[in-house]
Amino acid sequence: MISRTFESLLVCAAVLGLAEFAIADAVMTESGAPLKVIAHKHTSLYEKPDAASRNRPVRQFQFFYVLSATDAADGLKKGFYRVGIGTTEREASGWLKQSDVILWPHREALGFRPVAGRKLAEFYRSREELQQALAGTSLTPLSREPKGGGQVRLLPILSRFTMKLDGDDVDSFQVAYLHSTSGSRATETVSNSSGVDLSQATLDVVFVIDTTGSMNPYIEATRRVIDVIAQRLSTSGEGAAIRFGLVGYRDVGEADSYVTRLFCNLDVGQSLPKFQSVLNDVSAGGGGDTQEDVMAGIKCAVRDSRWNPNAFKHLIVIGDASAHLESTGDKNSEKLTLKGAVEMAQPHGREAVKSRIVMHTVRIVRTDDAEDQRQLEFQFKTLANGADAPGKYFEFPASGGEPKFVDSLVETILRSREGLAAVVKGERPADTTPGLGQLLEMVGASTAESGGSEFTSGFVCETDNDGNLALEPYVLVQRSQLELFDSSLDFTVKLLSTSGKRGAQRTQDLVQQIQSSTLGVSLGEKISGQTSLKQILEMASGLPIRSDVFDITIERLAAMSGADYETWLRGLQSSRSTVRSRLETTQLWFSLDQDVPLERRFAFVRVQDLP
Repeated sequence: MISRTFESLLVCAAVLGLAEFAIADAVMTESGAPLKVIAHKHTSLYEKPDAASRNRPVRQFQFFYVLSATDAADGLKKGFYRVGIGTTEREASGWLKQSDVILWPHREALGFRPVAGRKLAEFYRSREELQQALAGTSLTPLSREPKGGGQVRLLPILSRFTMKLDGDDVDSFQVAYLHSTSGSRATETVSNSSGVDLSQATLDVVFVIDTTGSMNPYIEATRRVIDVIAQRLSTSGEGAAIRFGLVGYRDVGEADSYVTRLFCNLDVGQSLPKFQSVLNDVSAGGGGDTQEDVMAGIKCAVRDSRWNPNAFKHLIVIGDASAHLESTGDKNSEKLTLKGAVEMAQPHGREAVKSRIVMHTVRIVRTDDAEDQRQLEFQFKTLANGADAPGKYFEFPASGGEPKFVDSLVETILRSREGLAAVVKGERPADTTPGLGQLLEMVGASTAESGGSEFTSGFVCETDNDGNLALEPYVLVQRSQLELFDSSLDFTVKLLSTSGKRGAQRTQDLVQQIQSSTLGVSLGEKISGQTSLKQILEMASGLPIRSDVFDITIERLAAMSGADYETWLRGLQSSRSTVRSRLETTQLWFSLDQDVPLERRFAFVRVQDLP
């Protein structure tokens, strides 16, 4: 029988071998990124480096990877770049005229931060004008950041440098974007986002409910919430359509009939009578120990509810026991952390506004376990705070709180409906609308472009004149890179866990196993006991690794005691959970052509969210 360690070596070696092939055909830049080109005008993609060959249209601002060729190592031949929709030979697409494209030598793009508390970003014609503007000189900018919805527009970085602001160095950039000739919209996205279609908007609400025995009074109260909403809707006239979904969660264990169950998806729940019928059939049962698998319930709701991409999305988590957050064992079945759950519900990236879900949490306060209630309060407040789209946190006593529970949830849902109805009519929603920030982002992402657009490059600083951060970098990542990172990390952890008694492992043995079975075969680079896990993972995946938890060397890992190793292992869980949530959020990943397999698609990930 093949040992577990040897099996993981084979798997990881195979994956790393594929990774080597994945970058072998791309032309690489001095920055270590694959070279890309952006069409600065509507043009054509030719079958051969010949304008007379067969061709198909390419729209302005579309980008491609530059591929090498036997007679064109830099990808350039007869005034044409050889390009593809990915970095491999199998993804070759054709040839683009050199005169129709601009080079994108970096892997990064800039995204706008929330506008609250800062000035709109301004773009200038040259470095000199940008420096003068930072020094306080009154100049007319080339362009300004669009008002509202800016977070979905990403600007490819062409070069980066530092400028002086009040004596301090601040990061500055030359970026490419589409400039509106009508002046109504200053920038456009590097990716192919279609935005939010408010004419197709619905209010999507999914309940995620603890369905163990102690929750029976509040399951009944949830039925009352829906009954009241049905009565209100029958007399309120026209307005935004509401679709409901329902997920139940319990715990891992033989006493419970399920861990999670999708009782009703949103497509079925667009019929209120059908949703009421499903909800009426839900019964409480099971339980035993205190904690429940809350994270699995949230993941099921986010992944499987069939959200309308154009919906104003709300998730309402209701429970009376804290979540399992263990990184080992079977109790936290999805191995999801709080941060991972927030990232899953409110992802950053190309279509973040269309994917983001406002999370509300409802803590049912029990008096029999103070410590568990303390944990539950912290967890539910963290989930409700979210990342960029905060929701509401509620708490009600286990006995006697049902009437206030009904009133609060009815108000939350109907105010959300009123807010959505307002924006669909072109009005500003009330400041009391739950998830107002998310709704306003949807408005911005639905703004139609008016007037023509021309390709422009401009110079911009990451801060405004007062030092407030206005822009932040995103990294263009292929899904296979994140898969490789996760596989490489999993391999390393398994190797460390199965290669001998903690604290008695020989550093050189570990180095040789990693070298001969993975990196030595795939990358041809030597490692030593002083090589850090961060360096290994960066070599393997090609991703910049940020977390300090990966700074540890092989030598230090080999010498760790069992207790220290377990502490370190728990520190990895947050990074792995974040990576997995991105891998599983399929709507984040886009392709540069039709019918591209998921593993060959791309996403823009905030640098600060990298593992």
